[in-house]
Amino acid sequence: APATFAIWGPIFLLQMGGTVLLATGDDPQRMLAVGAPWVTTWFLECVWQGIFATAPRPASSGSAARKLMTFGPSAVMLLGAHAAML
Repeated sequence: APATFAIWGPIFLLQMGGTVLLATGDDPQRMLAVGAPWVTTWFLECVWQGIFATAPRPASSGSAARKLMTFGPSAVMLLGAHAAML
């Protein structure tokens, strides 16, 4: 359902805004502390979204192998994004 995934647009826009603020702000100590994890997380989540968009729709139209080719890398990107914030 498209409405279910509509929330991701504002979430990614807010993350992009935060990334731009971090990169252009006048607080170099904060950028050193959180810059790399924040940008890494944002990048991996964007890659996740691109991979997830390739999922077969409807789900019944894809083979198990095809679904695994989408959801395996998707899971790796999400895990990497979460790990970047540790």
